[in-house]
Amino acid sequence: MRIGRGSCQGGSTRLDVRGTIKTDDDALIYLKYEGIFSASEEAFERMMKGDILTSKDLYVIITPTLRTSEEKYAWLNHVQCIGKVVEVKDGDGGSIKYDIFIVR
Repeated sequence: MRIGRGSCQGGSTRLDVRGTIKTDDDALIYLKYEGIFSASEEAFERMMKGDILTSKDLYVIITPTLRTSEEKYAWLNHVQCIGKVVEVKDGDGGSIKYDIFIVR
C-alpha cells in the first residue's frame, strides 16, 4: 500500500484496493475492499519514515469481499467481512496486516 501526502485530505483518505491472494495450497482468491485510512500528521510522518504503525497510531477500517472458483474456498463467495488494521509499514518491504471478521 502506498499513500501519498496528497491523497490524505484532512488526515484521512478513502481506500479502494483490489488484488489476488494465493493460498498455501495454490488456490487463487480475488480480494476487493474499500475503507477509510485516517492518521494524525505525526503518525503519517512516522509512517513515511518507515516506522511500523498499529491501530494505536491510526484508524483503518475496511469492507472486504472475496471471490474464488476454488471449491474448497467457495464459502468465501457468500460472506461479507469487515476488517481493522493491525499494523502498517510503508516503503520498500512495506505491508499492511488486518484482522478480518465475517459479519453474520
